[in-house]
Amino acid sequence: MSASVIVQARVNPDIKENASIVLQSIGMSLSDAIRITLTAIAEEKSFPVKFRTPREETLLAIKEARENKSAKRYSDLNALMEDLNA
Repeated sequence: MSASVIVQARVNPDIKENASIVLQSIGMSLSDAIRITLTAIAEEKSFPVKFRTPREETLLAIKEARENKSAKRYSDLNALMEDLNA
C-alpha cells in the first residue's frame, strides 16, 4: 500500500458509536469501513449504496411508529440488544 493520508469528518457521536458497535460485531473498524467505502467510490466511479425513496406503505409505517407514544424506546443499540436477549 502506498502512503496514506488522514481523513477527518464531523459526525454525531451517537451515530459514530452505534456504527462502531455494528462494525466491531463483524470484525471491522470504522477506519476499515471508511477505507473500503472510499476505495469502492474511486473504483466504481459512483457511490456503492443506492438511495431510494421509500414506498408509500413504508413512509406510513415510519410515520405511525414515530407517532406511537406507547412504543418502547431505547437510548442506544446496547439497550435494545440487552432487551432482545433477555
